[in-house]
Amino acid sequence: FETFWSDDMKKILLGATVAASLAFAGASFAQTCTPSAPPITGANSGQTLAAYDTCTATDQLAVSCSGLNPIGPATDAIWSVTVGPGAHSGSFTIATSNGAYDLYAGLMSGSCSGASPCPLEADSAGPGGSETLGPIDSLANGTYFLLVTTFGAGCGPVTITVPTVPVTLQGFSVE
Repeated sequence: FETFWSDDMKKILLGATVAASLAFAGASFAQTCTPSAPPITGANSGQTLAAYDTCTATDQLAVSCSGLNPIGPATDAIWSVTVGPGAHSGSFTIATSNGAYDLYAGLMSGSCSGASPCPLEADSAGPGGSETLGPIDSLANGTYFLLVTTFGAGCGPVTITVPTVPVTLQGFSVE
């Protein structure tokens, strides 16, 4: 009886450990985020937005773009982006004046979540460099989330040049 109990307890303990590990892994992908900067809409089409200091953002996502893992605690500056309805083209350009800031940019589709896929990503310029995210020409109309974080080091002011997105009609009147 004692050996049976011991083997049974081992199986139960192993099963509980596996279940807890899966729940923890699922929780890291299920993290949601909240935009930390003003939304980007057709009103911003072709403009360079005012600098946004990513050091004032928080570390919202332990993983991003369906599983990429930033090194250590990294700030996640997030903008909601409306693409369409209508024609859209060009690319986002994200620049920083901090020579030590190694930018990573991703455009998340679906929800603002670490489990959301990123149809567009940019991480090639190195510290202090600008990243180009796009072109957006083939994206479906909808809401996306622009994520600016780092897989290297730093934070700091970033400016974003917005691609051509349609202006949404806010009101209409016939006099």
